[in-house]
Amino acid sequence: MTTYLLFCTAEVSTETINKLLKQPEINCFVLARDPSQTCFDHWRTNPPISPFKNGFLGWSASQIQQYLRDQLSESALDPQTNITGEEFAILDQRSIEDETVLIYQLLDE
Repeated sequence: MTTYLLFCTAEVSTETINKLLKQPEINCFVLARDPSQTCFDHWRTNPPISPFKNGFLGWSASQIQQYLRDQLSESALDPQTNITGEEFAILDQRSIEDETVLIYQLLDE
């Protein structure tokens, strides 16, 4: 199973994030908290999470794509997991309203 880096681009409550992560049949997410983050949870982020300073507020999908391509060091991703820089997930303002997660896949140009 692919493991997706999960970015929150809106003020998503820890309760909402925990609700998603507490569903073992769909929890394939590793929470990205800040652009300066150098290591990530292995396989997936296990709830409950504590409140955190979100460094991705207001970011667009294209900004996250650029971050994954240009700023995220390969060493930040554990090679023994299925986390990739080619696929990611976003919780945005709409996610707060309708409990959806956006999944993105980067394609070659």
